[in-house]
Amino acid sequence: MILLSEFSEKSKEYYQHKCIKISEEEWQQLFIRSKLPFTYLPKILERWTQDGFDAPKVLEAIDKWHYSLGNAYQKEIIFLQEQGKYRIKRSEKGKASSKKDRLPALSR
Repeated sequence: MILLSEFSEKSKEYYQHKCIKISEEEWQQLFIRSKLPFTYLPKILERWTQDGFDAPKVLEAIDKWHYSLGNAYQKEIIFLQEQGKYRIKRSEKGKASSKKDRLPALSR
């Protein structure tokens, strides 16, 4: 769940780039939140980025620090993409609204 939370927090990035960046420092924070030793990261990433006999891969590694969800998670991918699109549109509307609501400069 913590991993999906990370994807959700970065849904704008996921919508725009079809992947998110999870740096080493961010992985450390995720492991702290999960109460897992950071030394497990290589084994966990190895398993999560490969199909196994018990489950499909969770992550698609784009490069060292960029990830997408695995193909088996299409419903989640669609949800996160839509969430990212919605957040971008909402942000753009907010910016446009704040420009419109500004008071004109007073002439002297």
